[in-house]
Amino acid sequence: MYDFFADSTFKRWRVIDPNSKPPLDFDPLKDQLLLFELKQFYVAVTRARTNLWIYDRSDRGTTVRTTLQDRQLVTTLRKAGDGENPIPLAKRSTPEEWNQAGLRFFMESSFEVSSILFLAPPSSDRLFTGSIALLCAVWKFRQGTGN
Repeated sequence: MYDFFADSTFKRWRVIDPNSKPPLDFDPLKDQLLLFELKQFYVAVTRARTNLWIYDRSDRGTTVRTTLQDRQLVTTLRKAGDGENPIPLAKRSTPEEWNQAGLRFFMESSFEVSSILFLAPPSSDRLFTGSIALLCAVWKFRQGTGN
């Protein structure tokens, strides 16, 4: 979710904070928009299949964020120093991983995918991977001609 609280037209998010000083009274008519916003938030949270990333630049969501943090339901990431991401979202594949994937597709007779994997890795042994890719092309050709 991107800027859910910043884009919200509801301004009194503190009304759901039990620790707010002074406490704000919930008015069902006045705070009808809160119910709509909470329903949208609930739908977003419950529809996520594996992870839900919430990015919000505003301070309006502080009440919800601290409640989720206090109950240990979220992990809060902060910007790391030197421009690094606090959690790497992706990692580089090694040439060995490319070769293993290529062999797996080769064994499944997916020669086109296998040859792509053998030609694409940043491998120092281009002769070997090129030979395997050529072998994949030959196997694919032989399968297509019935020989």
